[in-house]
Amino acid sequence: MLWPRYDPPYDSPIEDLFAYHLDKYLPPDAKLDRQVEVATQCGTYRIDFVCVSGGRTIGFECDGQGYHNETRDVWRDALIMETRRVNAIYRITGRAIFHQINRALYLISRCERNLFSERGRTNLRILGEADMVAVKRFEDASFLDYRCYPERLAHFFDDQDLIEQASLKLTLRLTKSTDRRFYDREESEWSRKAQFARRHRGKSLNEIMQMYPY
Repeated sequence: MLWPRYDPPYDSPIEDLFAYHLDKYLPPDAKLDRQVEVATQCGTYRIDFVCVSGGRTIGFECDGQGYHNETRDVWRDALIMETRRVNAIYRITGRAIFHQINRALYLISRCERNLFSERGRTNLRILGEADMVAVKRFEDASFLDYRCYPERLAHFFDDQDLIEQASLKLTLRLTKSTDRRFYDREESEWSRKAQFARRHRGKSLNEIMQMYPY
């Protein structure tokens, strides 16, 4: 049985656009659910999308401007990751979804190769690398970096410094929370937050955030 993937209507335009594009690059047997509830020790939270494919369960958050508090999101993701319901959570801004969705998915494909179909990876690589200056992938950090410059303007840049200056204006950064970072590093920021929350079971997230000493 093949599960429906792009299945509008969605709660917001950015979620609709994200689901539409993600669906194009997934294998036929991938499953994509929306608004997936995850019970944690500080309450139940919803993940915008959860995709099961290639032996991985990946959460995606579509972060619209003004709707997210970065500090709270870190705690929320830590609590969700501790449940091990998902292997990773990727947060993509609304701006990136509207203007750089293929580049954003290309970055994710660099870390989650088995999530996408072979044809999907090929297409994302072609789209993502067309004007790439550099991609930085960090297994032990919380973000992915991508710098690019318009290829059609390349002939204006006669040295690397000018290319670097131009590319910095087009940086795309995605926030990620992944088991490859968290489960094997007991001293990570994520694990400290998760352990602190465990020691204060029964408290709300707001209370724990206020009590957290770091």
